[in-house]
Amino acid sequence: MGMKETIQSDLKEALKSSQQDKVEALRLLISSIKNAEIQNNKEPLTESKILDITNKQIKQYQETIQQLAEAGRKESAEIELAKMAYLKAYLPPQLSDEELNVIVSEVILSLKASGLSDQGPVIREVQKRVSGRADNVKVAQSVREQLQRL
Repeated sequence: MGMKETIQSDLKEALKSSQQDKVEALRLLISSIKNAEIQNNKEPLTESKILDITNKQIKQYQETIQQLAEAGRKESAEIELAKMAYLKAYLPPQLSDEELNVIVSEVILSLKASGLSDQGPVIREVQKRVSGRADNVKVAQSVREQLQRL
């Protein structure tokens, strides 16, 4: 069963068990996936595209949580945090810093990168290889650190 089908199945279960926060989070995610499919000429999305959409939704929840916390709306922030946790369950396990550094080193060697001027291509290749298993900010930071050492 693909990721989209898993999400739809989990939505049905959440509806049956009256988990309103989970229902809202999953409906929003499914809606985003359907919108992306429409933009993709109704072609089914790949698992990596669905992961990208899920990551985008999680980042939106993080921004909302931060804004709610700054506004002193702790209860609303906790609800949004719970919704974000439901979506995080669909992400693959995150890479450790060591694993990410190994991948970055491999890419630098394979692309024969020689300095910070090669940062863009290295970051793009690393992002392809980690596909949702590492935050893009961490990827960029790791690439920058390793290229500065060259």
